[in-house]
Amino acid sequence: MPPSAFISSYTACLASPSRSNSSFCPALRPTPRVPHSPSRLLSPTMSSPRLNVFPSKAALSESLAAKVTALSAAAIADHASFSVAISGGSLPALLSAGLLATPESTAAVDWAKWKVFLVDERHVPRDDPDSNGKAARESLLESVAVPEGALWEIRPELEVGECARDYAERMRAAGMRMIDHPTAGKVPVLDLVLLGLGEDGHTASLFPGHALLDEASVIIAPIEDSPKPPPSRVTFTYPMIDAAESVVFVATGGGKKEVVKSIFEGAADEVPLPAKRVNPTSGNLEWYVDEDAAALLENK
Repeated sequence: MPPSAFISSYTACLASPSRSNSSFCPALRPTPRVPHSPSRLLSPTMSSPRLNVFPSKAALSESLAAKVTALSAAAIADHASFSVAISGGSLPALLSAGLLATPESTAAVDWAKWKVFLVDERHVPRDDPDSNGKAARESLLESVAVPEGALWEIRPELEVGECARDYAERMRAAGMRMIDHPTAGKVPVLDLVLLGLGEDGHTASLFPGHALLDEASVIIAPIEDSPKPPPSRVTFTYPMIDAAESVVFVATGGGKKEVVKSIFEGAADEVPLPAKRVNPTSGNLEWYVDEDAAALLENK
């Protein structure tokens, strides 16, 4: 299916609940392969993710862009805006490669209605090469017609703890729907959270064995001892990630194959890696991986 047809069909399916079944709607049918038994992938108490395996990074980027475009259109039709949180690393460039691939794909998005947040950010100046905000701006947002202020960035001039509290307050004031969390209080509901995956299984700035894995009293947390440099950061916690309407992981390259194998087909008694602990409260959870990252999977 060409990208324009995929976007139109996917958007129509999302807009019509009666057509949201993947057996009916071609756009919701996985173009790549899907595991034979998704219910086996995570424990029964957690959301069963949908795994999409693509033959190449380019094919993944194209399909990811089609999904984001469709989710954007559906959110704007429902509540006049699209809120998305983006991780750092290679994800902004991968996303922009699909969304900006052609004039048609770029024009298919109502950029003026976007609200963009950062899943995690290094506590560095906004023009620092390590800044995830800088990557989002340069890879995508500076090339499209987003209004000034569409990207919510941290205020790095603040001490890291105050920076995290400030970002949480500004997110709560950003006009999104809120839900009540038993320990984290009011939590904004993002339309989409896009997550990357580290070779150690970390996502956002939630690292294996770190105390932040159990942080549930705040939606944005500071971290000053990150195992990866720079050590000082702010990050979404699980209550913030899990509140989203849709959560999509993106993993590419052979360097991720062992961790992807562990997440989807690891032993039942393994300590869950941070990425595997993502468990949307009521939203959807999907993975977009290329063949290299899925190389060790048996069920694909």
